[in-house]
Amino acid sequence: DLYHALFLDWITDLWHVECCWRVIWSVASPMPWSRKTLEELRTVQAVPPEMTYDVPLVDERSLEEDHHPSVRMWRQRYVALMDIPWLGGRHDGYPFSASLSSYTTIRRSKGSIHSLRDDAALWLSAMTLGLLEAITRTQIPVSLLLVPGERAGTSFLSATGILRLLIYWTARIQQDVSAEAFLQHGRDVVALLRRALDAMDEEYIALTGMLPRGGLSEEEAEDIYGPVALLITLIAVLPSHRDELKPWKALPELSVLNNHTAANSYGKFSTTVRRIGLRRMRGNGWCPYTVMGLFSNRSLVFCLSEVMQTPPFFRHSSAEHAQCDTEHCILYSIADTDAYVARHTAPSCQCPNVKPPLAEVLRLLSQDAVPVVTYDADGLHVVPAREGSYVAISHVWAEGMGSTTEEGLPMCVLERIAGLTRTLLPEHDGAFWMDSLCVPSVRDERKRAIRLMGRTYRDAAKVLVIDDCIRSQCSQLNSWDENLIRVATSAWIRRVWTLQEGLLARELYFEFSDGPVNLEKERRPSGPTQINSLVPIFINRTNRVAGDPHRDTPLSEVIDLLKGRKTTRAEDELLAIASLLPRQVMLDVLLAEHDGPDIAQRRIRSFLLQLRDVPKAVPFARTPRLSIPGFTWAPQMLVTEYSESWSTKHGTGRCTKEGLVANYCFVALETPITL
Repeated sequence: DLYHALFLDWITDLWHVECCWRVIWSVASPMPWSRKTLEELRTVQAVPPEMTYDVPLVDERSLEEDHHPSVRMWRQRYVALMDIPWLGGRHDGYPFSASLSSYTTIRRSKGSIHSLRDDAALWLSAMTLGLLEAITRTQIPVSLLLVPGERAGTSFLSATGILRLLIYWTARIQQDVSAEAFLQHGRDVVALLRRALDAMDEEYIALTGMLPRGGLSEEEAEDIYGPVALLITLIAVLPSHRDELKPWKALPELSVLNNHTAANSYGKFSTTVRRIGLRRMRGNGWCPYTVMGLFSNRSLVFCLSEVMQTPPFFRHSSAEHAQCDTEHCILYSIADTDAYVARHTAPSCQCPNVKPPLAEVLRLLSQDAVPVVTYDADGLHVVPAREGSYVAISHVWAEGMGSTTEEGLPMCVLERIAGLTRTLLPEHDGAFWMDSLCVPSVRDERKRAIRLMGRTYRDAAKVLVIDDCIRSQCSQLNSWDENLIRVATSAWIRRVWTLQEGLLARELYFEFSDGPVNLEKERRPSGPTQINSLVPIFINRTNRVAGDPHRDTPLSEVIDLLKGRKTTRAEDELLAIASLLPRQVMLDVLLAEHDGPDIAQRRIRSFLLQLRDVPKAVPFARTPRLSIPGFTWAPQMLVTEYSESWSTKHGTGRCTKEGLVANYCFVALETPITL
């Protein structure tokens, strides 16, 4: 009896703690004890709402087929939802609820025992099916959306099923409804979304989170938070994109939602969705470096589920990225440049290297002319480039086609490249420029070739990208999205040198498994898609064509395009993007810096001195800084910078040999900070 009494005392104390938690911490949660729920139910009891609309029961026959074009279009254009793990919460068999508060209250009957796991399941049910029913004003049987998981005993709310439901809703939303009733429906939807967002914010706090309290691990909770956040995001953005909901766009309530609550919450949700993607993709064998480069794109969260369905590309084995980390890929890194040897098209091939005439290459470079080559049975021939008369090759050295004029390339490689360029430019015998053949190792002439690099790619009739992943995984038979995802995860998109090569191209071709393809002219979904944002260089190129093709790319935009890219040698960074830098930055001045262990830092200093007007936010970025006296405020590399720091909207300072001179205005704090 004594032990029994002690146990009851202990349970009583725990119950007091639980009651205090519910009163103090639970504010926006949809659960019956939260402050918002209690306030809402008191209001409803005082003034019962009048039901002015019918609530139909949705069945399978009402919805479009899973593979209907409209389902695919929604997934591409708006937000690609993710399947939501289902915890078995109570849903069917209850009357329609127009609010999250009434949804949970009628399903959690008083006088019966509910475990914390039951409460977690009810929270999830309210934040998914309850939210969807209240917004669409329909009754949705759980069987309509539920699909079995891969592991026995698990199930999910289907992302495709939710999209089908939302398509059905938007198609019938204005049927037999007055304009005022339609706008009131919009206000109700905004209020529901605001409540859901507040509940999600509260859920992220460990003390108030229903899922952690229900026994779910951090990863299990994230696998629910991320997909639920995407669902809320999708519904919130629909008025800006769907003609059926356009009148809602003018509602001041929606503007407040998007500008304040949603903006703050999406940052948190975005981090969760990214963590889900990072964990799952790395678990599937993706290279950590590739994944982190992909995740540097902020728009990834809206199409992550599409990306996660793509299997990784392996050159040799599924374990080849086991030693990679988020900063480096061992397959993209050339550890010993002196021992580097060009690779044959087949491991068993032992054909000889073919070299262009070195004297002719040096002669043309000395005249500031771009040398290009043609290849036939007699070998390589060097001719001066004429504008629009050759193909420029863009590739990554780590994939085995790097070399110099003096060394040349294996015959098997040349035959393959020449075959591609003849297909692209038959009228000029497939003339092409490639750094491995047209850039010598002789110091002065090498610098000349680098100085001509921008002109080389700008004047080429076509630029051809040769990449192992793109060549083996992309095909004209694939969907646009699948090919674009492969480009976004290729080695080519991760290197600094290839940025200006792709950006300056008049026509940009990629070697697919079935030949060279201009991906920008290929069939693609009508209208913008979220997948497009995975390859920002395409968006920049499209903007150039639509506007002024000769405009200077803003420096902040260049830095944004550098995100996720690397170069083997830090001192090459500015050389590789010299044609994209502001016009006052002279490549010759950067090249004039003498060799030495600190050449990379001195080139950054030279760049800033030539730039002169430096955005005032640059010194405040939390990235590695120079160690040069007077320049410890400056970044070591541009690839680590954030584009916001290089925006001139907050003004600029003047960079001098002594450092940065700028005027800053600091607002005095009313309450002093104690350090």
